[in-house]
Amino acid sequence: MKRKQIYKDDGTPYLTKEGEPIFENTLELGDSFIPKINKPIVKEGKFINYSIPVDLIDKDKNKFEGIFIKLTPTQAQSISTTEDANQKLFKTYSYKNEFGEFISVTANEFKEAKTLKDFGF
Repeated sequence: MKRKQIYKDDGTPYLTKEGEPIFENTLELGDSFIPKINKPIVKEGKFINYSIPVDLIDKDKNKFEGIFIKLTPTQAQSISTTEDANQKLFKTYSYKNEFGEFISVTANEFKEAKTLKDFGF
C-alpha cells in the first residue's frame, strides 16, 4: 500500500481532530483486503472520489486495520458488483491495455469471513 501524507495549498499538513497527520492510502500490487462495508463511499464535488474502509495486509505482510483506501473507478465498480463484499478477501492484480498498466481488484476467495484472522492472516 502506498501511503502519502496530504498537505494544504500553503504546505501545512492536514491533521485529524487529535492532531495526527492524514494520509492518502492507495493499493499496490500484492495487497489483500477485506472491505468493512459492501459498497465504496462516493464523494462528488469538483471530482468524484471513491474510498472504502478496510482491514488490509500489504505486499510486505504489514497489517492495517480500520483504514480508508482511495479507489480508482474500476476498483470501486469491482467491489460494488460483488455480493456480500464485506465477507470476502480481495486481492490486487495488474493488467495492461492500450492506455498503460493498471491495478485492479478481485474477490478470489469466496469463503465467508469477516476478519483477516478468518482468512489465516
